[in-house]
Amino acid sequence: MADLADLKFCQELPKIELHAHLNGSLSDETLNKLLRRGPTNNSYASTIIGKGERRTMQEGFEMFRILHEIVVSPEIVVEVTKDVITDFALDQVKYLELRSTPRNVLSSGMTKRSYMEAVLTAIQRYREENEDRCRIDVRYLPSIDRSKSVEEAHETVKLAEEFSLSTNGNLVVGVDFSGNPHANDGADYIPPMMQARRANLHLAVHMAEVEGKKEETKKLLELLPDRIGHGTFISNEPGVRDVVLKKRIPLEVCVTSNIKTCTVPEDHTKHHFTWWRQEHQHPCIVGTDDKGIFATSLSNEYSIAAGALGLSRRETFNWSKEAIDHVFADIDTKSRLRQTWDDYWKSNLEVDT
Repeated sequence: MADLADLKFCQELPKIELHAHLNGSLSDETLNKLLRRGPTNNSYASTIIGKGERRTMQEGFEMFRILHEIVVSPEIVVEVTKDVITDFALDQVKYLELRSTPRNVLSSGMTKRSYMEAVLTAIQRYREENEDRCRIDVRYLPSIDRSKSVEEAHETVKLAEEFSLSTNGNLVVGVDFSGNPHANDGADYIPPMMQARRANLHLAVHMAEVEGKKEETKKLLELLPDRIGHGTFISNEPGVRDVVLKKRIPLEVCVTSNIKTCTVPEDHTKHHFTWWRQEHQHPCIVGTDDKGIFATSLSNEYSIAAGALGLSRRETFNWSKEAIDHVFADIDTKSRLRQTWDDYWKSNLEVDT
């Protein structure tokens, strides 16, 4: 049908990105630019990067190791953050929440504090340099990495609170809980996340990404997070599923990422978000997760998701606009975003309805 939302429509559609890990979002162009500066094994790394969509899951994870070898100083963090913001802006993303774990790098003297300062510097510089074009609002969620210690998690939250206060809550707006879902017990990290709550920081919590985490998921849900990352296996567990439905906790869904990490069927129509949307019209926000690692874009993810549900252009537009309700931003920002969507509708779609 002519009215169905295709990729071209999704590329032109204004969009919200709420699930993007900074380092996993680096484009092949940015990575190759950094590789030319050494000292990573350029031939091996370039081969993996050049595979794009043909990258295997193991090669995808190998990309993370390469990233950690080349993103090693505040100056590079500023550079790659600006590149990632530019990529999203060119994909018609109007609001972006980037998440990343601050880290120490002894070789360059980078500290967690200077890492976070670099991310915020990049956001501010992009804003200043692109005030009249490629308009995009960007926020930062420091990440708690569950493969690291609980003490490090507390340190990350403390820094998040400090930077949230110093930027008047306009740049650091929350905390992300993520990392290897098989590492440690997620419930151990509830105290630092409660610390974030007390500091008036929003919570985006990865949970139920893999099977066999029912008890952990139940404990994490007691936090009543503002958004759930993935939640892949929640729909299989009535006890936790009912809590999510009753509280209307939004799910951040990343279809290509889930398929490439083999946690969902390859058939898009069998992805868990279709059950949440078709059966309950539950809030689900389309995201990329790691657009560089998984060789995708937010436009591509919307095209896949809209196709799986058989959505029209109007329905896809409404779904995209719905994401505004779940951004970690103030009322004025949400109002401005809604005006952007309304203006787009009047200029591009209203004549067709």
